[in-house]
Amino acid sequence: MTASVPPSWHHQATVAAVYYRNGAEFHHSRSVAGKALAPDAKLFAIRCAISYASLQEGCTHIAVFTDSLAMARQAVQPEVGQGQVHALAICRLLTEWFAKDNNHSVSFVHVPSH
Repeated sequence: MTASVPPSWHHQATVAAVYYRNGAEFHHSRSVAGKALAPDAKLFAIRCAISYASLQEGCTHIAVFTDSLAMARQAVQPEVGQGQVHALAICRLLTEWFAKDNNHSVSFVHVPSH
């Protein structure tokens, strides 16, 4: 997943994700994140990725590749402040998904963007 925030407020941020199953791409998505700062756009991208992946039949592991481990941490540690709505939604999604099977797992993998 990735998030892109344009330098001008005349444009909106976008997020994108590519989904793989058993090493083969099976879906990709793009969404408009609105006029958001980079941290909010990154949290929205994580939220979109986890939301879609958790709905896939037979999915037991979700791996989120991101260039921001700080946002990945914030995604699963909701605190009052910027991005709180996304972090709370992510935690709700994961709580429901983990409740379905004790073998479910999630990992966040750092992938440098530069």
